[in-house]
Amino acid sequence: MTEFLPKGLVLAFLLLALALMLGVALGIPAALWLSQKITNFLTFTPTEKLRKPLPLMGQASTLAMQGDLEAATEKYEEFLFDFPEMKEIYLYLVELVIGPMKDEKYGDDILARASENLPYSSDLALLLSHADSIRKKELIPPKHLEWCDIPKSDHSDVRVPELIKGRMLTVPRPA
Repeated sequence: MTEFLPKGLVLAFLLLALALMLGVALGIPAALWLSQKITNFLTFTPTEKLRKPLPLMGQASTLAMQGDLEAATEKYEEFLFDFPEMKEIYLYLVELVIGPMKDEKYGDDILARASENLPYSSDLALLLSHADSIRKKELIPPKHLEWCDIPKSDHSDVRVPELIKGRMLTVPRPA
């Protein structure tokens, strides 16, 4: 076969083929590495995945709205087992326990656990203020359970102009 081609041309062809194979073998991993670095820089999003999905708070909220407070508190406790640093769970638990359930000891236990687990002092301060507002009945969650007397608001100072008194607002419809 080398009779027809000069040895220099065969050697040049083999050298070019070797360079191309070496370029592809090294170029693909280098391109992947470089593209990952550029993507991380341009997207500004973390690449780590969450270990567990966040809790579906609606399940416990629905139970509380239906009046099943024990089941709702059990559900919130399950959430706290997996997410002890999530302040929203403590807020909802305090609302139920100190409010309609009227269990001060359990409420104090929740606040003590929150003081150990919440990462920020501002979260704990918010939780303590929330609990204090419920105890003073300045905040009455959930109102539909009627666990305390809700003061009726007096709107006697609101005056309705005589021109619109007793009339309904009507919006003209296009013809």
